[in-house]
Amino acid sequence: MAFYDHAADASRIHALPWGEEISQQTFTIPGHVVMDIATNSEGNVYVLTTQGAPYFSLPAEEREAPRPSVVWSWNGDTLQRLHELPSKLKGYALYLTPEEGLLFDGVDESSLLGSDVTAVSYDGGGNWKIEDEGRSAQGGYYDAHTGTRWRVSGYSLYRREIP
Repeated sequence: MAFYDHAADASRIHALPWGEEISQQTFTIPGHVVMDIATNSEGNVYVLTTQGAPYFSLPAEEREAPRPSVVWSWNGDTLQRLHELPSKLKGYALYLTPEEGLLFDGVDESSLLGSDVTAVSYDGGGNWKIEDEGRSAQGGYYDAHTGTRWRVSGYSLYRREIP
């Protein structure tokens, strides 16, 4: 779980172990808002954030400033900033693919209509391949077990494999 603390200007990430009733803070990410969290079976935590305070709490004159999406990793001891995506890309989901790749799911907001974008890294967040998926869809789903990505755009259903 993640909570944004306005007073500290930081996102606080909590863990709730099985059988426990009270979560405990595990780590913080200063100056960022958590958008999504993904974990693998080895206990590594991957976090997708947006730089800055939550959009709704910003003064109107600051809402148009660049707010890049950033991918982080936490191995239980160390928080590492893996990658900052171009500020025109706004991330809303982070997945682990069946082949242990990191999949960023977002929108390119550089044009009036916008387009859906994915970025995939198979080397732990070092190198990313960004793909434009076309105009923004009405909905989508990524099945992390099969590696199948589904999108609904217009009257069409699209399927794509992202291993």
